[in-house]
Amino acid sequence: MINWFNAKAAINFGKELGKFVAEDLPQEMAMNKDKFFWKKQETLQLITMKVYQFNRKQDMNIYKKAQFARSFKSQLIESGFQKEATLNMLALVIKVLNKKR
Repeated sequence: MINWFNAKAAINFGKELGKFVAEDLPQEMAMNKDKFFWKKQETLQLITMKVYQFNRKQDMNIYKKAQFARSFKSQLIESGFQKEATLNMLALVIKVLNKKR
């Protein structure tokens, strides 16, 4: 039962992924979905792969997913991402995280 609330790995991964996104993806592309999906497709694939691999290794319950999302979003905001860009990236990552393994 205690492990159910142990979200340290999820929080750390959220911060790590947020830093990666902030360094590798200009927020202008994250705000414009057309350019975002076509010009940085390799970055999107890498982000998707990282989230998928983490999800396979971890037992991600709803609490851990929420903690991951909160830390990812916070890291993007701290890195200077604007609200629209942050929400676009968060939606993408949550979509991948919620896919069946």
